[in-house]
Amino acid sequence: MRTFIAIVAVVAVCGGLAFAEDPRPLKIYMPRNVVTDDDPLTLAAICLVNGDDPAMVAKAGLTALGRGAISGEQLTLDRTSILSRLATEGIQSGKVEFTGAEKVTIRRGEQTVHADRIIQAAEAFIKKNYHPGEEYRVELAGKPKEMVLPKNVEIEFKAQMAKNPPANHVKVEVHAVAGEKTVASADVLYKLVRIVTQLVAKEDIAAGQAVTPQNTKVEAVANSEPFLWSASPYGMVSAKPLKAGTIIDPSMVAMPKINSVVKRNQTVMMKIARDNFEIKAIGVAMQDGKAGELIKVKNADSNRIVTAKVIDDGTVEPYFEEDRK
Repeated sequence: MRTFIAIVAVVAVCGGLAFAEDPRPLKIYMPRNVVTDDDPLTLAAICLVNGDDPAMVAKAGLTALGRGAISGEQLTLDRTSILSRLATEGIQSGKVEFTGAEKVTIRRGEQTVHADRIIQAAEAFIKKNYHPGEEYRVELAGKPKEMVLPKNVEIEFKAQMAKNPPANHVKVEVHAVAGEKTVASADVLYKLVRIVTQLVAKEDIAAGQAVTPQNTKVEAVANSEPFLWSASPYGMVSAKPLKAGTIIDPSMVAMPKINSVVKRNQTVMMKIARDNFEIKAIGVAMQDGKAGELIKVKNADSNRIVTAKVIDDGTVEPYFEEDRK
């Protein structure tokens, strides 16, 4: 009798354990990253939801979690946020068991169109529809921004002239079109430049080196502001080092310095120049001298002999003791 009671008791206890209700009947697995175009988001769109109660699983899966990600955006949802949304549907936190990541990052499924592809569409349009004339051409003024488009959508590029471009520029609008809907647009800006004849360095030219037909060439180049020469540059010298291919403008060259030579018994102009006056007199060089050297000069009026410095232009400047300081 006692054995029978014991067996019944064991069966009752085991049966109770076997058929006891699961305290957390809703299982939610959270991945780290999800790519979806759903908007609004539901729990089933970003997590794996299962459990023993089909009605609860279905209800939880349809729980709204807010708007979907927009282009280029990443949304993040953590477990606390999901529990809060489930609570609004009457599913308490005590009935939920999470596995997987602590939070999930959501982004749209997208494809990126690089700037070079956009430029290609703009240039095909310009070549066919815009003709600036033989004296002008267009040059790319800068790369456009990339386009971010929905993934797995067939895209066609269409271009048209944009209104009100900056002065001396051409702007092309490039549209990414899916069916009849424009899904993205970008502007491509071109500079309108004039083709002019300019002097170009054929080889590297050192500072102070003469500009000649041998080390330069004349060719047609694109330049929005052509350089105008008042005199031939040949015979002038480079004012600074010039790399081969440099377009030479008048500011890059200068007249060569003349290394004047004064000979003994040569009549010379003596000049004294200060801030508010200038004195000139005729003199006679008593010795030979080059530019920058000191020589003896006799004043033709007073016959006084003074020390003077030979100047580049062939004149001489009396040299006084205070000039040494």
